[in-house]
Amino acid sequence: MKSLRELLQFVPSGRESHLLRRFNSEIGRKDTKPPSARTLAECLGFTVSEKELENGVSGYLEPDTFSEKGYAILVNSSMNVRRKRWTVLHEIAHYYLHVRTKPHDPFAPIKNRESKGYFYSREELKEEREANAFVAALCFSDGALTAAISDSNNDLQEIANSMGLSLEAIKIAIQRCRRD
Repeated sequence: MKSLRELLQFVPSGRESHLLRRFNSEIGRKDTKPPSARTLAECLGFTVSEKELENGVSGYLEPDTFSEKGYAILVNSSMNVRRKRWTVLHEIAHYYLHVRTKPHDPFAPIKNRESKGYFYSREELKEEREANAFVAALCFSDGALTAAISDSNNDLQEIANSMGLSLEAIKIAIQRCRRD
């Protein structure tokens, strides 16, 4: 698992780094509500909206000339709140890792890679793994997962609840943590 420090090398401003550090320090705290991924995204300059998308499409970044970052995060409204949280964080990761460094035309048509029948190229699969690793570092590194495990006495459902993430995401994070 990458560390928060490694993740922040892709973030250009101190203000944005501070927001991401604060999110990391607040997630998984016992007896508190998980921090809002939507609020984080909006503070970072993204517009976030929900609408019903094709079955199997979690969300995506789309050009938005009216948002501070120039992008909106669109999330499938039919997903549960924990999946929406991961999706918003995943799209933030795509921005910092894959979009921010490439020139874009805000009026170009949207390339929805997750549409039905779309097959990811090897490079796109690599980008998906990188975005998930970014989210994992944001949510689980720098002691966040360790503290949540300790606070919950290894109760995986309690960890998932405190972090506002799915039980499956917690299981994968713990497996990876033990491997590393």
